[in-house]
Amino acid sequence: MTTGQISVERSGHVLLIGLDRVAKRNAFIAIALADRIASQAPLGVYATLSSARQALPLTEGVAAARLLPDLQPLMKSDDVQEGVRAFMERRAGVFRGR
Repeated sequence: MTTGQISVERSGHVLLIGLDRVAKRNAFIAIALADRIASQAPLGVYATLSSARQALPLTEGVAAARLLPDLQPLMKSDDVQEGVRAFMERRAGVFRGR
């Protein structure tokens, strides 16, 4: 072992070496899902994570009641406008977290 740095991509390959076939398949699926999530609007991703974390200890009704108030600030963001434009133009959105 050395103390030199390696790239994130290379470290992923090193980690996959010790996994069996099913675990490797699951790792690749998880990485693909993470890439898809990472390409989405950052404000939407943060809001989804926050909502999920807050909803865990709550009842379904309480969590549902919080949904609209939590979404209202997001609906005013530049990212929502970009998402609508991208959808209408049938292209991937370019989100900036604003």
